[in-house]
Amino acid sequence: MSICMMRSALVLFSLSLSLLTGCGSSDDSGATVAVSMKLSTNTQAIMTFLNKTSSLDAGSTGTNLLFNTNARSGETAIAAASASGLLSYKYFITSIQICQSMTVNGTGFSAQSGCLTIYSGPTDSNFTQATSPTMSDYLAQMNYAKTSDTGYIDLMSAESRAKLGSSVTVTKENAHYYSWGLINWAYPIKYKASLTDPTGALKLYSHSGTPTEAVAGGYQYPLSVSSTPLTTGPAEEAVVAMTNGGTWFKFQTPLTISEDDVKNGVTYQLDLVFNPDGIVKGGTMGMGGNPQLAEAYPQANGAHQIQIPFLDITPVAHKSTSRVVKETYVASNPSNTTDKFDYRLELYYLSDDSTKSIYGVDAKVLMNSASGSNTAMPSTYRCSYIQNNANGTIDFQGYDKTAMISGFTRQTTVGTGANANIPCGMSVSSAFAPTGCTGNAVGRFDLISVSTLE
Repeated sequence: MSICMMRSALVLFSLSLSLLTGCGSSDDSGATVAVSMKLSTNTQAIMTFLNKTSSLDAGSTGTNLLFNTNARSGETAIAAASASGLLSYKYFITSIQICQSMTVNGTGFSAQSGCLTIYSGPTDSNFTQATSPTMSDYLAQMNYAKTSDTGYIDLMSAESRAKLGSSVTVTKENAHYYSWGLINWAYPIKYKASLTDPTGALKLYSHSGTPTEAVAGGYQYPLSVSSTPLTTGPAEEAVVAMTNGGTWFKFQTPLTISEDDVKNGVTYQLDLVFNPDGIVKGGTMGMGGNPQLAEAYPQANGAHQIQIPFLDITPVAHKSTSRVVKETYVASNPSNTTDKFDYRLELYYLSDDSTKSIYGVDAKVLMNSASGSNTAMPSTYRCSYIQNNANGTIDFQGYDKTAMISGFTRQTTVGTGANANIPCGMSVSSAFAPTGCTGNAVGRFDLISVSTLE
């Protein structure tokens, strides 16, 4: 099995919500929430560690943290494409809401309440979502999406993202806290990407394909099958389908809008942060997980495939006078001869908060330059809850409060780190307990950069 993955410089987009309460009149006439989407290919580095001597090779170009692609001696290198490797990433977004409460289960959600719609997208009867969608629903929508680009937003294009701009009125009836959010989209997404490993030995390109019903382990899923080998360039736009028509996001620090805010004209901003670094993965049959794009079905040994996850965003709500700061931690285990990858943790806080309270968390499993041809990528939960312990350490938990990382210690100096526990029940623990896991595996999380969002 051979795998490559698109690694890029940090790319961010934010949804700006300005609570413009006008004249601050006493009639409580409401507030205007102005919504815009923007993407920045840079963060402004505060501290970046350039000569990391532990498990991860890191380098820096300008203000972007990049991973170098020098393979260790005797190993098959896997990894990176430049920021331009993801040429387009299109969603037909129907709505974005923030909510006071909801019930979540995996990537799904229900029973949402106290919601405020901050973006209403276009409608298209061809993208109607059934309560219990069938495979024919997915395939029909994929075929339709191949013929129409109307309503799609390319998240890699500033001009396209501008279409997400809107404004809503916030009245005192909407004045409460918001702990959750949800984003809905049509099943088909579109992307155009080129991937390569560090040595250039394996290059993969996205291509248009035929919507096909695939089965793996008794599970049916929609697959786009390309008649063009994925090793043949240049890249073309691929249309694939996600079986979820949306997902949720969680505020680590709720956005709280009071009646006084509505009356007095307080301005807030909501940054929805998206980091595409390493999310596009490609390789040969057996790389783990079900692909959305393949060059053959049934897949034979040596057949190439590409995986891309659905949109995963991290919300950071704050007053417009604050700047958002991001700490990036990475743990990896080069002594493991089977599973070699990075466990990246990004923590967001506000520049004017002396306590550095965590406002957003993003956890990802990414390949690194030591990931070999036998590496199958595990997954990790989205962080929904944070527990601050009496000894100063932090526990990160999933939607059901299952531990993801426990005993984590934040650092004040880039280049330093500390061990934290990764429960054996998490598949990512395999990289840190190569000879077997009992209770918890241990990973050292090093702070590799601190930067501000622009």
